Amino acid sequence: MLASLPAEPAASSFRRLSSNVSNADTELQQKLGVQQQDTATDKNQQLTAETNQNQHCLEQPAPQVTPVPAIEVNRLSAREAAPAISVLCRHFTIGQLRSDSPSRVEAFTDRLEYFFKHPSHGRVHMVMYYRDFGTVTAKKTCLVFKIMTILDMFTAHYDPKEPQHMLSITFDSAKDLQQIQQAVQQGIIAYTAA
Repeated sequence: MLASLPAEPAASSFRRLSSNVSNADTELQQKLGVQQQDTATDKNQQLTAETNQNQHCLEQPAPQVTPVPAIEVNRLSAREAAPAISVLCRHFTIGQLRSDSPSRVEAFTDRLEYFFKHPSHGRVHMVMYYRDFGTVTAKKTCLVFKIMTILDMFTAHYDPKEPQHMLSITFDSAKDLQQIQQAVQQGIIAYTAA
């Protein structure tokens, strides 16, 4: 014969099951809490180490700021001055590149300025400091000169190491050329004397 087990009321069975789930849930939360606490402790230690490292950087003396040389200050203030000479020109070359777009050529005490129409960069503001000039010659109404530095937007067309690569400005008259040439030569002399 089958032995019969005492019948347990349904409410009691539910309470026991609920209690088991509650105990398992509490254990899981305790385990997770320990892991979260460990993770939080690790992050706190990491932040403390980074803070100490940053504090060390703050304790280092500030780098020395190099003062701007007087010649640079003079150059900046000279940039605001009006040009000594300003003439209209129609033809320009930079190495192997030519522009027939008219522009004013302006001679200042420390530089020559004009605009050059570049095929891919558009209208480029050319600022040629006399300190960078190499040779300067005049041919009829054309000023031909060498700039001894690389011209960023013209690297494919102008190499200062190539003897045949020159810059030229063609003036409308010999008088205009003479005025600009004189200003350039005076600027070069003033720079080399400084």
